[in-house]
Amino acid sequence: MADGSLPPRDWLPGFTGAPTLAAIIRDVAERHNLEPGDLKKRSRKRWFAWARQEYMWLAYQEGRWTYAQIGMPVGGLDHTTVIHGIRAHADRHGVRRP
Repeated sequence: MADGSLPPRDWLPGFTGAPTLAAIIRDVAERHNLEPGDLKKRSRKRWFAWARQEYMWLAYQEGRWTYAQIGMPVGGLDHTTVIHGIRAHADRHGVRRP
């Protein structure tokens, strides 16, 4: 992924078909040793923020939801916050930006 390519579709282990936003949240929370509700917290602590940004980036990569729809399950975040989160995650990991 360091070359800017998209992640493999198997990023959600054991899941077949198109993932839901809730499934993405659960997977990201589990990988960061958080509870799914932790992604909804307004905390700016790095471990919460980076997990939220990863969720936003993965949801964006699916290409099925608007920025507003991506922000809704994590505390009703504004679309500009979602755009920032996607770009921050992409920059941090050296992948393609929107």
